[in-house]
Amino acid sequence: INYKILKHNRLYNIYTITDTGNNQSSFITDFFKTFTPLNKPEPSVYANKITQFFTDIYSKDSLTKVRARNAISNVSYGAENIDRIVNFITSLQYGEQDYFEMKQKFISELGYIDDSCCTDKVVQSLENIYKQTADTAYFQNEIFWALENLQTKTSYTALKNFLLQDPPLFDDENDYNDFFEGLEDSLLLTRLLFPEILQLTTIEDYKEPVIDLLATLLDSGFIQAKDYEEYFSKIYFDAKIEMKKQQNAEEKLLEQQSQKSFDEDNSANDNYADRYYATDVDKYAALLLPFLDSNEALPKFFNRLLQSRDTGLQLSTAILLIKNHKPVPDSILNGIASKDNYRSDLLEDLEEISQVDLFPAKYKKQELIAQSLLLNDSKKTAFAEIEPEGKTVVYTKGKKGYVYFFRYKIKKEDDWQIGISGLQPEDLKKVGTDNTFVQLSNEKLTADKPAPEQFNEQLLKLILKQHKSAAHFFEDDANPYDNFGDY
Repeated sequence: INYKILKHNRLYNIYTITDTGNNQSSFITDFFKTFTPLNKPEPSVYANKITQFFTDIYSKDSLTKVRARNAISNVSYGAENIDRIVNFITSLQYGEQDYFEMKQKFISELGYIDDSCCTDKVVQSLENIYKQTADTAYFQNEIFWALENLQTKTSYTALKNFLLQDPPLFDDENDYNDFFEGLEDSLLLTRLLFPEILQLTTIEDYKEPVIDLLATLLDSGFIQAKDYEEYFSKIYFDAKIEMKKQQNAEEKLLEQQSQKSFDEDNSANDNYADRYYATDVDKYAALLLPFLDSNEALPKFFNRLLQSRDTGLQLSTAILLIKNHKPVPDSILNGIASKDNYRSDLLEDLEEISQVDLFPAKYKKQELIAQSLLLNDSKKTAFAEIEPEGKTVVYTKGKKGYVYFFRYKIKKEDDWQIGISGLQPEDLKKVGTDNTFVQLSNEKLTADKPAPEQFNEQLLKLILKQHKSAAHFFEDDANPYDNFGDY
C-alpha cells in the first residue's frame, strides 16, 4: 500500500508492505484512516530561497548548517547574487570551519554565472579574488577553472594574463591535460591565448598540453603557421628531442625482439609498438609541416618519420603529408598496406581525406581488407594462422554487400576458430571499411557439422544483433580477443 499526499507544498509518502492473503492489522487500517497532513502552509518549491540558504550556512543547528554547506554546489545563484557570493568569500576568516572547502566551492560557482549582462562583473570579481589570494595556489587554481568555464572574451583575456604572469601548478599532472582539453570547447576564444602562451612550453608540465592545443587549433583552421612562426626554432628543437625519444623507443623494441628469451609466438602477436611508442613527434610534425618548403632541414626530418619502424607513425605522417598535398613514396604506402593490422587503417584514413585512389592496388582486394578489419577486432598485431573460408551476400538495413569468412588461430596451439568480416561493397572491384559484421567469435570449428553451416550460424547471430529486440540474446558469447568484449 502506498499513499502520496501533496498539501501546502509538502509531499507525504506513506507506504507499508502487507501480506495480501491475510487481513490487514487494525494498526495499519487505523494509521491510514487517521493520517492528517499538517495544516501549515510552506513556501512554494519554486520560491527563491537564497536568503534562507545563506542564513542556514551559519545556523546554530549543526544539521541545518551541514546540509546548507553540502548544498553549495547544487544551488542556482544567478547574476543577482554575485555581490552576495563575493562578500561571503571575502568575509571568510582563515581557521573558520570548512574555510577552504566553502571558499573553493563559491569561487567555482562564480564560473557558472554566465548571464551575458554580468559576465564582465564576474570576471572582475574573480580577478580581485585572485589578487587577494596571491599566496594560496589552492584558490588561484579554482579561479583558473572558473574563468575557463565562463567562456567569454573577457574571461579568456584575464585567463591569458594570469597564465603568463603566474601559471597554476597542479598537484595532479592529469589536471594540466584536463584544463587544456576544456579550452577545446571554444576554439574561437582559445585562439586569443596564442601565440603568447607558447612561452609556457618552457615548463615541462605545460609543454605537452600546450602543443596539443596548438596542433588542434592549426588542424581546425583557427590558427595559421604565421601566427606562431616566431616560435619555430623552439618548436623544432623540441621536435628533435621527441624524435630522439622515438628512436630510443624503436631501439628498445629491436633489443627486446633480439633477446633469446623472447617468446617467438608472443613477438608475432603482442603489440609492443603501443607499449613503447608514446612520443608526441607526430604532433610536432603537424606544426612543422607548413614550413617544409621553406626550411631546408625539414625534408630530412619528415623522411626520418616516414622511415620509422613504428608503422603507426609512418601512417600518421603519410596521411599528414597527403592531406597537405605533399608527395609520399609509393614504397611507404605499400609497406603500410602490407601489414594486416594497418591495412584497413590506411584505407579508412585515405577515405576521410578523399584520397582512396592512393591506396596500393596490390592490396585493394576485399578479402585482404576484410582480413585486416578482422585482426583489428583484437588486441593483437598478427594471426598465428589465418585461412579464407569463402564469402556470402548479406542484406541489412538497406545495405547489400559481402561478408567474408575466415578460420584463424591467434596462438599456434589454439584450435581453429570462426572469424567473420564485413560488409564489403557489392561491387567486387571496390573495397570499404564498414565493420558492421566483424567478429573474432572465439567459437571453435568442430567436426560434427559442415564448416559452412557453422560460419552461417555465427553470421546469423551478428545479423540478429542488429535488431534491438535481439541485441542481448547472445550476450553470453565471450571473446577474450575482443577490445570491448562481446555484446
